[in-house]
Amino acid sequence: MLQYWQNTNANALLPWIVRRIVCGYKKKAFIVPAPDRIVGEYLLPGGYLKLLELGLEECVENIDAQRVFGVKLEQGTVTTLLEEKGIIKGVQYKTKSGEELKACAPLTIVCDGCFSNLRRTLCNPNVDVPSYFVGLILENFQLPHANYGHVFLADPLPLVFYPISSTEVRCLADAPGQRVPPEIHDPFIAAVDKGNIRTMSNRSMPAAPHPTRGALLMSDAFNMRNALTGGGMTLALSDVVVLCNFLKPLHNFNDASTLCKYLESLYTLRKSAPEMEFLEPPRLGTTKLKQL
Repeated sequence: MLQYWQNTNANALLPWIVRRIVCGYKKKAFIVPAPDRIVGEYLLPGGYLKLLELGLEECVENIDAQRVFGVKLEQGTVTTLLEEKGIIKGVQYKTKSGEELKACAPLTIVCDGCFSNLRRTLCNPNVDVPSYFVGLILENFQLPHANYGHVFLADPLPLVFYPISSTEVRCLADAPGQRVPPEIHDPFIAAVDKGNIRTMSNRSMPAAPHPTRGALLMSDAFNMRNALTGGGMTLALSDVVVLCNFLKPLHNFNDASTLCKYLESLYTLRKSAPEMEFLEPPRLGTTKLKQL
């Protein structure tokens, strides 16, 4: 079992994984990829197993991934869902150059991440932001125990460390701040002095969907746990597996009411997926995942 990372988040990867699977069913998929954010660096063992199940194990090759035990692309931002008579018909999005375009399909999969600006149409969001992670990269530094992620129970909040390459270690410090363990002090200060500091809010949100014809919520846009669990990518890949198993027997997505009723049970089934147990301490994994 391995675990991998890349400088992109789970929700940025998710559309490409869905696209690859859906195209395998001889169906078309259109993607508006999300911007890069400081999330999705740590994939639990269950997530790698899902890559194997999806036939995507090549994602972890030749990218300097670290083992931890325990189409044409145009970047854009979806601005709104297109709705007609209560049915989601597609999306309106803005390209990197600022051009406003539309894309329509019988089924729109909304997976625009924890900062989703589309979820309010599809669920009753109750987002809690208890704290923020400040992210640093410590260079040429070895953690006290090789091949393990580390959680330091510092005062007053935890510090998280895990390798992201053979020479780099990611540090996530919970703001507003805490004491750094002595063995981490020098590389931590060096990373601060270098100035490449990024922040990410820790968010949690229970799943509370209201089924909507023509659209489906997935991953962090639908349900979030504290980033300390490190399970975001695992949950995203698990959602892909559940969704693909649901879509595989369907030959026609054009009956919006029937499709909506059919997909309602997906929200229930995902709760019982084994990967939902990812809050258990990881035993074996890695920390890198390259974009398809």
